[in-house]
Amino acid sequence: MNTAVQGISICIPTYRMAGPLRELLDSMLPRLHADIEVCISDNCSDDDTEQVVAEFLPKIPTLRYQRLPSNSGFDANVFSAIAMASKQWCWLLSSDDWMTPEGLEAVESHIMASAPDCSVILGNRKNIYIDMPEMPQGVLPEDCFPAYADGATIRARDLPTYFRASPTLNAAFGYLSSIVVRKQDWDGCAFGFAPFDGTRYAYTAKLMKTIIDGGALRICKSHIVVQRFLRVPSERYLDRLMIDFDGYRRLGQELIPDAESRRALWSILTRQGDHVLVLMKRLSSRQQWPRVEATLRAVGISRMRIFRASVWALLEPVVERYYVCKHRLKQLLRYES
Repeated sequence: MNTAVQGISICIPTYRMAGPLRELLDSMLPRLHADIEVCISDNCSDDDTEQVVAEFLPKIPTLRYQRLPSNSGFDANVFSAIAMASKQWCWLLSSDDWMTPEGLEAVESHIMASAPDCSVILGNRKNIYIDMPEMPQGVLPEDCFPAYADGATIRARDLPTYFRASPTLNAAFGYLSSIVVRKQDWDGCAFGFAPFDGTRYAYTAKLMKTIIDGGALRICKSHIVVQRFLRVPSERYLDRLMIDFDGYRRLGQELIPDAESRRALWSILTRQGDHVLVLMKRLSSRQQWPRVEATLRAVGISRMRIFRASVWALLEPVVERYYVCKHRLKQLLRYES
């Protein structure tokens, strides 16, 4: 029996994000009303998360908080946050993002206009780069669905075309905070997080299964959240890239039955620029590279592209040193003259 009532549960899995969580709750506060519930699942944080929640309890009467007894991992915590929800729809929000001023109104509008078989609403995002002066500055809107109009509906038969038109994995449920899911359909999908536990894409697997099994996806072109991009340390960057490549390789192989849809999903990865492949080669140790290369081949990246990337990965440091030496020589000649 579906016990969810009309409204939206904003489901926030968090871990050691006390400061960003405060900023997220502040961004939501002016827009909340009686039909909006806030559910925070704390993955046994050892920072000030509990104190931050205590600050907002008087301000948000519908705020619900649970602290897990031990760190269960990202995937399980996402599922725990959704399990707390009592409303008809669940908006998944990462604790280090912000809700835009127009976000909640846009989501509510799409819920009102959605078809009865609509299981998921997927919104656009804005991006901001923190401590990354080499990147564009300011809050920058991103269009995850350039080929689709606001309110477009995607069903299982449309997935090959949809995936091939998607510029990033955001359109394939790769970004948590842009997702709004009908609680009844989430609960009704007999797919737990265990098969994909540890991939960080267990929620993605369940959402894809929901669409494959007959649910519909509705496109919301409004920018409903702001994602903060933080610099990933170089020693962790290969691992971060492999989360995407390994995760979506498994999603395709284990979840999508027809080859056309599977290749279309992987085409989002294969359209990554060659600079990504070069970077993966440069960051890989001799022991790591065979697994990285096997994953790239599994998602459809050709041997020739991998070979070119491998060659350029060898040449790139030489070219970089050449330009550094050239610049220093110019400076020296200018100084002596």
